[in-house]
Amino acid sequence: MSDLHTAMAYYNKARSLDPTYIPGVFNCAVLYMRNRQFSEAAECLDLVLDENPDDTAALLNRAIAHIFLKKTEV
Repeated sequence: MSDLHTAMAYYNKARSLDPTYIPGVFNCAVLYMRNRQFSEAAECLDLVLDENPDDTAALLNRAIAHIFLKKTEV
């Protein structure tokens, strides 16, 4: 198993234990972005932004995910 897959497995386990732990959700989104899984990344980033609507890193990454998904409206 690659390091990225191992990291994703750990983040998913952490999310199942505490889905409100926002740094874990954000890091999961980063891994999804790196794996070009933009839909999954956008879902995670939406969760981050539900908790902190002014998170500029989450806003930027969600915008990038939407570009790759060809979504022009948020």
